[in-house]
Amino acid sequence: MTSSNDTKSASAPQKDEAPSNLLSDPSHKPEGAPPKISDNTDPDTPNEHQSLAQRIHERVLYIRAVMNYLKRSDSVTEYEKQINRLEIYIESLDEQLVCFQQLRGRRSSPEWRGKCEEGIASTEKFKEIFETGKKMLCLTLRSKTVDSEIHQLLAEKQSTVGKISDLKLRLDRFQWEGSNQ
Repeated sequence: MTSSNDTKSASAPQKDEAPSNLLSDPSHKPEGAPPKISDNTDPDTPNEHQSLAQRIHERVLYIRAVMNYLKRSDSVTEYEKQINRLEIYIESLDEQLVCFQQLRGRRSSPEWRGKCEEGIASTEKFKEIFETGKKMLCLTLRSKTVDSEIHQLLAEKQSTVGKISDLKLRLDRFQWEGSNQ
């Protein structure tokens, strides 16, 4: 996470970084990793970048790509890594919200206040999207864990039923041998 720089926070809020940026290091990037989100939410330059709706759509697509990637990998550790990446990104968005709020408090012009309000609203929406994605990943991970436990319990049950059947056969043999004597 980047630390907030006084000159940077006074002039403009931090650019948001996608959790997929963490995947750009080849040692951390599994094959077929989710796409990178390239976006700048600086309210000072809205015309040079995508619209808010496009940026929101891009984040939703990112969450879907993460889910599809994880379906293919089917690894509990990959789910945990992606959940951690989303947590880092959510923390980054929290920091960005603070920057927007501080900037809004220092600026008196209606134009700047409007831009800051727009930045706050879009950052809150981005945060909501990633929190929803995190919840989806957590629920899927919990489901996988429960499925794994169910399979393990079923295997133990079958083993126990087999042992009970074996012991019952022995007991029946003892009863049969006892009745024959």
